[in-house]
Amino acid sequence: MIYNVLPTLTMPSYTPSNLPAGPVMISDDGEAMQFIEALGLLDKLPSPSSLSESAVSATYDGHPTHWIVCLRFEGYSDPTENGFSVQCFPKNQYSLDHVQKMLKLTLTQYASETDPAGPYRDHGYKPL
Repeated sequence: MIYNVLPTLTMPSYTPSNLPAGPVMISDDGEAMQFIEALGLLDKLPSPSSLSESAVSATYDGHPTHWIVCLRFEGYSDPTENGFSVQCFPKNQYSLDHVQKMLKLTLTQYASETDPAGPYRDHGYKPL
């Protein structure tokens, strides 16, 4: 059984260089976009609507201490449900396999009304 154990934190603002030792979820759209931009991933996270999906993700494994999952949601009738989110998992507490299973659950949980069964792909990103 996999549980979502991430606290939702909006204060203080986190950047890739000041993550705490524990897991973090950045749910504020603006803060999540800034975080994703700081990683250089914003242009690598395609619009879900361009792929006929309701959500896309990219898992960044180039951070020294955390697996970072960047999420982008579109296609919801409620505009507040669309946007960006970031989940950060300490590498010393979570395996990449566990993170990917949690990601699949997250994407399934937040499936769009127009795409309730998926499909979902992690577009991934590995730094050069």
